[in-house]
Amino acid sequence: MKINSDKLNYLCEKVVEKISNKQVISEKMILDLSIIITYMINNDFCLELPESFDKMVSVVEDYWFYSSHKDDNKEACLSYIRVYQTINMYKVYIANNKYQERIKEASVRFKRQYRLIQILYDNPGIRMQDLCKLLKTSVTNLKKRITVLIEQGYVYISKIGNFDFYSLSNSGLDLYNLLSGNDEEY
Repeated sequence: MKINSDKLNYLCEKVVEKISNKQVISEKMILDLSIIITYMINNDFCLELPESFDKMVSVVEDYWFYSSHKDDNKEACLSYIRVYQTINMYKVYIANNKYQERIKEASVRFKRQYRLIQILYDNPGIRMQDLCKLLKTSVTNLKKRITVLIEQGYVYISKIGNFDFYSLSNSGLDLYNLLSGNDEEY
């Protein structure tokens, strides 16, 4: 299948036109849009999205958030919702790709922090003092090392009373899996 940006542009413009005129989007148009997006996802195919795609996303999301609940034309409403779902499928794909790239970049950036990350993985909810003992380092040095991981969202702190407990976030778990070679879980 050859993906054609002109065809995608045409479909996006037609969807915008249909919604603006409160017309039903045909099954054929929804199918064609779904096929293009599914192809792009399944083949990790990056296409320069036309400006009309962003316009379509904006119009469909505006409809979803502001008009769908009061629309009496249920057939049109359902067709718009199906387009909304298709668009969101693509947005999730793009967000996931960005997330994976961020984790891969972090695995390079934090490769030297592997031992710290491994200890956090093996001891969720560990206190700073216990981390210092296991790493044989000072609190000051450890705070410098862990602060960046906290700021980047890979480690979080739970405060209970006067104590801070450190654990890996979900992103931190993915980072650990990539660093440790368990990236099939990632």
